[in-house]
Amino acid sequence: MKKGIVKTIALSMVITFETMFSFSQIIQSESFDGVTFPPAGWDATTIGPGGSLWVRRTTGTNPVCTPHSGAAMARFSSFNAQPGDQEVLTTPVINLIGSAGSQATFSLWVYRDNSSTAGDSVTIFVNNTNSLTNAVRIGGVARSRFFLLPVNELANGWYNYTFNIPATFNTDTNYVLLRGTAWGGGHVFVDDVQWTEYPTACSAPVAGGVAATDSLICGGSGSVNLSLTGSGLTGGGLTFQWQSAVDSVGPWMDFGANAASVSSGTISSNNWFRCIVNCSAGSVTDSSSATLVEVSTSPVPVVTLNVGSTVNYCTQSPPVLVAAIGALTYLWNPSVTTNAAGDSAEITPAFTSTYTHYRIRFFRMFRLSKCYV
Repeated sequence: MKKGIVKTIALSMVITFETMFSFSQIIQSESFDGVTFPPAGWDATTIGPGGSLWVRRTTGTNPVCTPHSGAAMARFSSFNAQPGDQEVLTTPVINLIGSAGSQATFSLWVYRDNSSTAGDSVTIFVNNTNSLTNAVRIGGVARSRFFLLPVNELANGWYNYTFNIPATFNTDTNYVLLRGTAWGGGHVFVDDVQWTEYPTACSAPVAGGVAATDSLICGGSGSVNLSLTGSGLTGGGLTFQWQSAVDSVGPWMDFGANAASVSSGTISSNNWFRCIVNCSAGSVTDSSSATLVEVSTSPVPVVTLNVGSTVNYCTQSPPVLVAAIGALTYLWNPSVTTNAAGDSAEITPAFTSTYTHYRIRFFRMFRLSKCYV
């Protein structure tokens, strides 16, 4: 038996505020304070024999230092590595599609000292993929403060360096890659990394309605997937706040993730759902219409037919009588001319057809094949 769904949608008032914007600058940062390393979205890739050279540390040795800020920092472990060992630490994907006319930058703090004149360093690349192949070098910083990379420094300490990302990297998929290189000196400590993004800014988002994978849950409890049907729901600066209520006018309770589609979670009573979409550029806000998802304690109905899954019908033959049992109300699809809402129908197709018989939201399907004489 095959089951399907006929949805019933209930709507409430939509209020829209509209303003047009082009692009939005977003400042992203990472201080490596979280215990997970690499942080979410980051990647550490070994390209030499060292392996696991990028690590997180709360205190520094060789040279001795503390994080520039917060609880921790990243360390390229070059002190005990073999000269020439390398490993790449890559940022999450960076969206620069809206950077036309604006300078995208990448900056980081590096601890520089006089413990060794060896050339342990971090080289900064940018690429459209998480790979050094065809990557473009945008700068480098040596651990030793005596190196002119990019400048020498007069005292041991943390120093901030900023590098420009070329305008040619103007897609929504870019990465900055930090390649550490060991030369037998001290560790290289990095902290408070920051970069700019220029995604296409949200522009007058229209939340639209809420589409649910089912408008009726049988059996007393269950869940549905919810998604917005409006337009302008992509771009930088958008936030989504889903809400539920037991009445169409509220009070509304926040739930769900910051996304254009979510799961309702398990519900055991009727619930209304809506979503508030906000564009940070100019605080443009739109509220979706509300959708009702009903919960019934009745079990799922079982509908049976008096015919098999395939019936042959020939031109000028008597109509095929199809009868169903197991429900109170019925709907035939494609429509029939006789007893369209009843438990039986006479069918005379002009061509091979697949008929669906509904009981509210559940149906049994069979195929009626046409033959010609």
